[in-house]
Amino acid sequence: MNPSGAVPPHPQTVRSATSRLLEAVAVLALLCLGLGVRLIDLTDAPLDFHGWRQLRSACIARSIYYQHLPSADPGIRDRAVALGRIHEQLEPNILETLVAYTYLLVGGEHLWIARLYAILFWLLGGWFLYLLGRRMVSGAAALVGLAYYLFLPFGVIGSRAFLPEPLMISWILIALYSLYEWSVLRSWKWAIVAGIASGLAILVKVFAVYLVACGAGALVLACWRPRRAFADPQVWLVFGLMAIIPSYYYIFGAGGHRAAGYLAGTVFSVWHLLLEPKQYALWLHFVDTLLFAPFVLAGTAAVLILPARQRAFSIGLWIGYAFLGLSLPLLIRTHSYYDLILVPVVGLSLVPLAGIFLSRLCQQSGLWRVLFCAIFLVAVAFPSATVYRTLMDHDYRLEAPTFRRIGEVLPEGRLIGLTHDYNNRLAYYGWRAIVQWPHATDMETLRAQGGSADPNDPQLREEFASRIQGYDFFVVTLWGELDAQPVLKSILYDSYPIYVQGDEYIVFDLRGQAEQ
Repeated sequence: MNPSGAVPPHPQTVRSATSRLLEAVAVLALLCLGLGVRLIDLTDAPLDFHGWRQLRSACIARSIYYQHLPSADPGIRDRAVALGRIHEQLEPNILETLVAYTYLLVGGEHLWIARLYAILFWLLGGWFLYLLGRRMVSGAAALVGLAYYLFLPFGVIGSRAFLPEPLMISWILIALYSLYEWSVLRSWKWAIVAGIASGLAILVKVFAVYLVACGAGALVLACWRPRRAFADPQVWLVFGLMAIIPSYYYIFGAGGHRAAGYLAGTVFSVWHLLLEPKQYALWLHFVDTLLFAPFVLAGTAAVLILPARQRAFSIGLWIGYAFLGLSLPLLIRTHSYYDLILVPVVGLSLVPLAGIFLSRLCQQSGLWRVLFCAIFLVAVAFPSATVYRTLMDHDYRLEAPTFRRIGEVLPEGRLIGLTHDYNNRLAYYGWRAIVQWPHATDMETLRAQGGSADPNDPQLREEFASRIQGYDFFVVTLWGELDAQPVLKSILYDSYPIYVQGDEYIVFDLRGQAEQ
């Protein structure tokens, strides 16, 4: 007996407490490492991932900032507001508003603040991914899914972007965890939390509806009989909140008609692609380049070994992503930020495989466990090193003074042209608005939508004459894009005089014909 008379703790209790402590330390370490790799080159310009889309958000945030800055020069305020309003508002400016008010709080416009918010939102989503993986399988297995979510190079780069996606994915994971808890506990508290979180995820960006609605629907089908589900007020509450919260903006608010126009222009017009086998090959190849096909396929297969509730839930998430791709057949394979939503799905799907592997590993001696930990650390370090090289090999800091200088030399008047990031680089750094001539890739999109645009079509001369009506100057900063449209290049150089040019730009005067 213990001399003090105290009863020693049971060995299993000691091991459980120790394992919980180690697990908590591992989660914290992964989140800290995930934060660290994302802070690399924090203050660089946001041009590493869909720069045109990030600078669009930057222009909107600056517009909101100057509207609320009492000391702002009226002329600068008016220009900032005008440049912010040229962008079509497809979702509520939640992140842009948060960033703008942070500018006011810190006393200046620092674009890296948006990057920091995106990182923190992604890490918050990672915490809830871990909680959900632990609830579905085990805490140790959830670490593997969390590691994939945090250190996949595509996810690292995308989670730093000034886009609604990091905030949306954070709310999606909060919603999925809440929905799963609700399906287990059947409590009103979790029904309310799940409904609100799901609604907020959809509010941030409407395409979140695919994952949260399909995940919720799969849980209801797995845990309720259909007739009981229709009679359960908690089910009605969850789906009601899920629909009502985003409806305030997307149906009854400012985003209604804009969203309808977006769907008509970029979704409904390209649905014929779903009938082409090439579409699915291109989609799968695109996913492979971003998320690595072996992980995607392993995650897809892993959900089949889960118990009924977890299996239905996971399959629902995969169906949600499939519906997203089927409704956006062109964007899902050309705009990679639409595929960011798949990162947490694959991460969660890898958890059951990790659970099987770790259960077998626990039966091995300590040496093999240590060896596994070493391999796991290498698996985390390797993609982190890849991201480090990617970020450090590209320095965009010179873009700001370059485009600020271009903005200063551009003439006054109505401008059209081929410029970087659909003119968002000039709009943000140079404070100038230019209507964009379609890029060669845009013409491919127009053809997919049933149009006849072709950069090599001689009839482009007629289209050019129609498009430039009312414009004074044609601005080019994208030399490669101009070379990709030889007919356009011939028209400009043969028919219009050069107004001004430099190493980074050329401006053609559309007000008169060039001397022959």
